[in-house]
Amino acid sequence: KVERDMASKAQQQQQTEQHITAEYMQDLMLIHQADDLTYGESLHKIEQVLQRILDDLACDRISQKSFGVFIEVYNTIKEGLKRRLT
Repeated sequence: KVERDMASKAQQQQQTEQHITAEYMQDLMLIHQADDLTYGESLHKIEQVLQRILDDLACDRISQKSFGVFIEVYNTIKEGLKRRLT
């Protein structure tokens, strides 16, 4: 029973991390798709999202692995904004 409870907690933690990371990635996508933002405004907003996820990483609300997935999307979005808006 203890092992089952530990496995259940680990699975719940992983699902929570995935949900948090997905929300941050959704924020990035919305910023990327916004037609009314300049490059500077867009960059500022994605950097705010990055700071929020760094806070979550520092507080162990997400794992290094989840952060790694996020940062790949972040870098792709940042490069896409640069190509599209500069």
